[in-house]
Amino acid sequence: MVGLLELYFEQDAPGANITTGGDALWWGYVTATTVGYGDEYPVTTGGRIVGTLMLTIGVALFATFSGFLAKAFLSSEADKPAAPADGSVEAALHDVERLLAEQQLATETLRARLLELEKT
Repeated sequence: MVGLLELYFEQDAPGANITTGGDALWWGYVTATTVGYGDEYPVTTGGRIVGTLMLTIGVALFATFSGFLAKAFLSSEADKPAAPADGSVEAALHDVERLLAEQQLATETLRARLLELEKT
């Protein structure tokens, strides 16, 4: 989706190198993964604004994914409280509490990473 928006701004611009759907797709993937080869890059103001959005989205996604991986590797089953196994309302509430705690951790991790990026 962001690649199409990038293509909208870039395809007819003088000196543009993102002129086809394939170029936009490649640029979007390389930018979202934060690899940034530099072979495709925006030359228009609109394209650069879209590029900034794509970079922010890419960093946020990878920070969140990294947080989930770190939590999976660093936490053990012994650290988690035992949940009732009877299919009761208590078991369902326990699952909801666990999911909310995981979401809160991911949100805090993302906020911390965004603050780091704003400082640079």
